Amino acid sequence: MCATPQTADEGTNECSGGRFLPKPGMTLLELIITCAILLVLSSAALPIAKYTIVRQKETELRQDLLEMRDAIDRYKDAADRKPDPR
Repeated sequence: MCATPQTADEGTNECSGGRFLPKPGMTLLELIITCAILLVLSSAALPIAKYTIVRQKETELRQDLLEMRDAIDRYKDAADRKPDPR
């Protein structure tokens, strides 16, 4: 039993015997650990995101090069079929 009558609105949790009841919420240590975990996860995700962007650009470049090569081949085929005007 607590030494003084208390309500939940008062915010004190001291009970008889010198013990304290845990308050709802997070401690500073829990916040620091949570921030450290988030920092580690975000630092691991950032290189993955950059690598994905590079791969996407490489894929787009490869498609563009194939399209250019195909256009050059079609141009060469068309030029070879035309008779020489001389």
